[in-house]
Amino acid sequence: CRFDLFWNSSFLALFLLFSLFGTAMVAVSQVLATIMPSVKGAQTAGYAIILVGFVFQAILGSGYGSLIFLLQSTTLPGWAAPVKYVLQLYPPYLMSMVYYTISKKSASVVNLQEATVETGEGFSLADLFEKPSVGDTRLFGPMEVDVPRPATCLAILVLDTLLFAILALYLDHVVPTKNG
Repeated sequence: CRFDLFWNSSFLALFLLFSLFGTAMVAVSQVLATIMPSVKGAQTAGYAIILVGFVFQAILGSGYGSLIFLLQSTTLPGWAAPVKYVLQLYPPYLMSMVYYTISKKSASVVNLQEATVETGEGFSLADLFEKPSVGDTRLFGPMEVDVPRPATCLAILVLDTLLFAILALYLDHVVPTKNG
C-alpha cells in the first residue's frame, strides 16, 4: 500500500506540519486542563476538539478545498472576516489548510476520462513559501481567493502554541483549584 502523499512530499515539510500541530494541541490541552475542574470534563472537551478537527479536515480536504475558497475569499461579508481570524486560533484549521496544500501537489489523482492515475508533481520544502494555486478549481464561480502560504500557516501555529502556553501558565496561577 503506497500513500503517494507521503512518498512525494518533503519529509521535513511533513515533520514540521505534524510536530507543530501536535505541539499546538498540547498547549490547547494545557489550557483545557487548567480550566476544567475534573479529568472527565477535560477528556470530553479534548475529544470534542479533536472531533471538530476531523470535521474540518474532511471539509477542507473534500470538494477541492471548498471551505478554503469560502473563508479565504477577498470579498467576504463583514461578519465572516472575524470568523476567519478566530479559526486561525484553532490548530486543526491551520493544519487542514497546510495538509490540503501538500496533498493537492503530491497525491495521485484519478483521471476518469482517460482511465489513468496521474502521479502528483510532489511537494518540496521550497513549496512551503509559495502561494498555493487554488484558482484552477473554482467551485463557486468567479471568486477572488487569497490563501496564505503554508509557511505562514506554520508560523501562525507557532504563535498559537506560544499564546496557548502563556494562557495556560497564567490560568494555572490564577484559577483556584482544590489543590491551591
